[in-house]
Order: sequence, then structure tokens, then C-alpha cells
Amino acid sequence: CGAYRHTCCPPGYAAPAQRPIGHPTDPRERRQPPVRGPAGAAGPTRPSGGPAQIDQATAAYPEAFAQPEDEALRAARALSDEEGVPLVPHVTGAWLRWLAGVQPAHDVVEVGGGVGYSALWLLGGMHPRGMLTTIELDPDRRARAQRLLTHAGHGQRMRSILGAGLAVLPKLADKSYDLVFIDAVKTEYPGYLTHAKRLLRPAGMLVADNVLWDGKVADAANREPETLALRAFSSTVHDDPQFGAEILPVGDGLLVARLRTDA
Repeated sequence: CGAYRHTCCPPGYAAPAQRPIGHPTDPRERRQPPVRGPAGAAGPTRPSGGPAQIDQATAAYPEAFAQPEDEALRAARALSDEEGVPLVPHVTGAWLRWLAGVQPAHDVVEVGGGVGYSALWLLGGMHPRGMLTTIELDPDRRARAQRLLTHAGHGQRMRSILGAGLAVLPKLADKSYDLVFIDAVKTEYPGYLTHAKRLLRPAGMLVADNVLWDGKVADAANREPETLALRAFSSTVHDDPQFGAEILPVGDGLLVARLRTDA
């Protein structure tokens, strides 16, 4: 109300003091991603309302809300276990389905298809007439994923491209996709980002798995190539004004970013 108090505020009302830009509680102030110091360094005391230490049972509690795996997902998980192929946790898969269903997405790119487990979650949330493009480097995994997805009834809703992500992504059309999901070679995440931003339509969504990398990304002392690449990837997305990004603490960390509508 301020100067117009006499016309819009009740008697005795006092307008709150205005916070200058840059004030610690000003919502316009961009947050900086925290990085831990060397092992053993004392960290700041957790403020009221900050993250709490939780036990294993509490950490597992949200998984009870995740959508259950259907027959096709269970088959994909069994195949992944048999072949020793890494796959996203169940709760991460449920998030992929939810994120793909927000619009819902018509056109999605998956970098790192594996044997089809993540693809099934994505297809479950996408528009019924949507098309999923998967990129997979290993020909055997690609063939298994194609058979599994076809058997699950998605043969007409997906195209599988054999090749490395950084070789295939440049061939895809600009501003043609609603969602890009990255779960492939960790040292190549920064390169994937360059193409993902180009491929996304306005308000499109970028999703990337393993951005916490088993706690290594937050450890400033860790200088492994994968860790450095993942750290650079997340920081670049965070600092890009054309993205609004958050990291979901599910699985091994899921970065979710939406491209601005005027990008």
C-alpha cells in the first residue's frame, strides 16, 4: 500500500519495509551452488529450516509414493541386471515419467538409451502420439532395447539411433524437442548441454542424471575427470539466465531445468 494506505489499507496498517536488491533475503538474488571444502573441514551450522540428517527408513519413505513398475519395466530391470547395464533407480524413473507428462511432451531425446528402462518411464508420461528418440553407442544394448520397447507396444513411438551422443546430437533439428534427457558419458555432459539447449523448444525441459555423482561433485577436493565435468555442467546450467534449474536429491541427483519461453 505505501503512499496509498488511506485508500486500500485498514486503519493502523503499517507497510513492510522494502528490502534493497542484494539483501540476503531478496528473492531476486541468485543462489550459488554450495561446494564442500577439503575433507575434515568444518562446515557452517545448519540454519533453522535447513536440510536435516535423515535415517535410511526416512530416505526410503518417498519411494512408497513412486509409481510401481509394470511388467515391461520389470523385464527391463531384469535385463539390465543380467547384462550389468547401469540404470536409473525406480524413484528416478518415476520422476522421469512425471516430468515427461507435465506438458505432456510430444518429442523427447534420450542420450544414453541402455536397454530401454528409462525410455519406458519417459514414454509412460509422454503424449500418446509422442515420439522418443534414443541415442545409444552400444549396438547390442540398442538391439535389446528395440526388442523390449516393441514388445511393450511402443515400436511406433520411438526411433533408435546408433552412435555417440556428441556425433548424433548435431544432426538433430533445432527447437524441435520438448525434453532432453542426459544419462551417458559423464565427461561429455558439457558438450551435450551445448546441443540440448539448441534442440529445446521454448519452455522445453533439460533433465540430467548422476549430477551428484555419489557425493563427489560437492567435494571441492575431488578432481576426477567425471566429477569436474559434472560440476562444470551443473554450474553452467545454474548460471545461464535462459534456464531455471534445480537439482532433485533423488537417486544420484537429477538436474531439472526449464528453458525460458523467450530463449
